[in-house]
Amino acid sequence: MESGEYAHERLEGCGEDMESERLGTFSTENLQPRQRLQRINQPRPPMSLTPEIDRLLAELPEEFDDSPVEPAKPVALAANRLMSAFGWPDRYLDPLETPEGGEWLAGIALAAPVIQSGGILILHGKRGTGKTQMAAEIARMKQFPHDHGTQADPRRSAHYQTAMRFFLTVRATFKKGSDKTELEIIDRMTEPGLLVIDELQERGETAFEDRLLTHLIDARYGAKRPTILIANLSKDELGKSLGPSIVDRASENGRRIDFTWNSYRRA
Repeated sequence: MESGEYAHERLEGCGEDMESERLGTFSTENLQPRQRLQRINQPRPPMSLTPEIDRLLAELPEEFDDSPVEPAKPVALAANRLMSAFGWPDRYLDPLETPEGGEWLAGIALAAPVIQSGGILILHGKRGTGKTQMAAEIARMKQFPHDHGTQADPRRSAHYQTAMRFFLTVRATFKKGSDKTELEIIDRMTEPGLLVIDELQERGETAFEDRLLTHLIDARYGAKRPTILIANLSKDELGKSLGPSIVDRASENGRRIDFTWNSYRRA
C-alpha cells in the first residue's frame, strides 16, 4: 500500500498527464536538447480549461449584437382606389403620386410590418405632415388580415372613421327606438381587416369615451386585426389622451411614429 505522500505525488503527476492529454499537449522529456528547445519555443494555441462551457457559450444566440440595425426596406405604394363606402374622404380615394419626403417614406416602411402582424399603429404629431395620407396608402396596399367571417369568400377591407363619428354613432344607440346596440357597433368595427380612427384629439376624453375606445382596441387586438390611430398631438399629449391601457397594447405589438417633419411632399 502506498504512503499518503507518495500517493499524493502520483495523483499530482496523473493530473498533469491527464491535463496534457486533454489539451493536446505533450511532454518534452524524451526529446534531444535541440528538439526540446525548438518544441518549447513553438507558439502554443490558447488553452481553455472549460471546453464544455466555451462550447455552450459559442452556441448562445447573439442577443446583444451591437451591429447597426438595418433600415426598413422601401415599400412600393399601391395604385388602387379606396372606397368611399368604407368612410374614406374623397381627397384620399385616389392613389398618391410618389412623395419625395424621405422621412415620410421611411415611416411608411416601418409601419408596414406592424400592419401585417395585426398590431396597433399610432401616427401623431404636427398637422399637414401626411398622417392620414400614410394611413390611406397603407390601406391601399392591402397587406393586412382578411375581414372577419369571410373565409369562404376572402376579402380585405379598410374602414376609416373619425373618433367623433364613432362616439356619436354609439351614442345614437341609446335613443329610444334605436334598432342597434353599443355591442353591435363594436362588433361591426371589429370585422374589417384594417380600421383607421382619425382625429383623436377632437374627442371629449370622458370616461365613457375612454371605455369605448379601449373596448374597441381590445376587441381588434384580440382578433389580430390592425388598427391605426391618428392624432394631432405631441408625445406627451398623446399618452394623456389615450390612457395607459391603449398605450400598453400599442407597446406590446405596435409602433408609434411622431410626424416631426414639415411636409411629406418634400424631401
